[in-house]
Amino acid sequence: MEMSQLPVFETERLILRGVTERDIPAYERGFVDYEVIRYLTRLVPWPYPEGGVTDYFMNKLLPRQGNDVWVWGIFLKENDTKLIGAIELRRDITHGNRGFWVAREHCGERVL
Repeated sequence: MEMSQLPVFETERLILRGVTERDIPAYERGFVDYEVIRYLTRLVPWPYPEGGVTDYFMNKLLPRQGNDVWVWGIFLKENDTKLIGAIELRRDITHGNRGFWVAREHCGERVL
């Protein structure tokens, strides 16, 4: 299934673009951290399972990206492979229809 292209948004310091399979390692580095996950829905398990980000991307996110789920990675303009967080919107409101996370090293930092 071909995923729909998400619009790209830019600020002075950030680029928000749809995540892809190549973003899995960076997503995992920032996301799999109790200090990040503890603020998310209880549906996100802790400890986070090994390979959980790959499973989420390949089986839950990418097949639906642009159809009923939209996930933008938050990247620094100075290094557009440095994913520092993500924003997620969902059509299904059963467990909420939006969420975001920011890697611990960037929490409290002025990023806009």
